[in-house]
Amino acid sequence: MPEHIWSVLCYKGCLDKYTNQVSLLDVIEGAAMVADKQPDLGTVLNFHIPINLVTLWLRTAIDEPESFRTRLVIVTPDGHEYPNRSELPCDLIETPRLRTFLRIQGLPYQGNGMYRVNIECQDPGSTTWRRVSSMPLELTITLQAPTQPAKTPEASVKPLRKRRRARIRN
Repeated sequence: MPEHIWSVLCYKGCLDKYTNQVSLLDVIEGAAMVADKQPDLGTVLNFHIPINLVTLWLRTAIDEPESFRTRLVIVTPDGHEYPNRSELPCDLIETPRLRTFLRIQGLPYQGNGMYRVNIECQDPGSTTWRRVSSMPLELTITLQAPTQPAKTPEASVKPLRKRRRARIRN
């Protein structure tokens, strides 16, 4: 079984093709959304910004190639688990290290609170999944107050102020 080194939720992970170094942009600890009405429980919330999960794996024995599968499991504040339908095959045959970049496009909504993004892996030929990491993701949805329409068209127009030009003095 490969060794899980680290995982980070972020806006974007960039891999430099010249140095093979990864940069993690805008690490995400939570998401706050504004909605017109409270979403129904069980609906999948789609994010308007990308949330990416970047993970680093290492061979168990540096000289021995191996492969495995990985997947995400979203755990809602009420404890319900939603395994991701798509599993990612991972290959540590050519190199001893591997970075995976996974995009999370939505979450199953079960109310405001602390969600968990679990990473699991599975050896070839095995049917059991093993959790290797769990990251918190706080989700908060606030309701947008309805806006009051202007009473008259003139009430919403403000007069423009004249701008003064700055003078440069020598």
